Amino acid sequence: MYTILNVLLNFLRVVEILIIVRCVLSFITSLHGNQFVKYIYWITEPVLYPARYILKKLMPDGVSPIDISVLVTFLLLILLRLIIQSFI
Repeated sequence: MYTILNVLLNFLRVVEILIIVRCVLSFITSLHGNQFVKYIYWITEPVLYPARYILKKLMPDGVSPIDISVLVTFLLLILLRLIIQSFI
């Protein structure tokens, strides 16, 4: 059980790091066609999509001027990590 929780915690940390990398890379416009950037987006999009979908439904016109799905997802990952750590 301890090993499974440890693997899950490490996976969550990797996802958090990838989301941070995605945020930083989104500000560098010259890298948008880069294969590495596309790979990072491809990996993180399934994690970010549920929050983006829910936030889109909560907005009156369906459009938000700021994409806060990254922040919401990151906070949920931290909360999940803390819950898992409480079991160890």
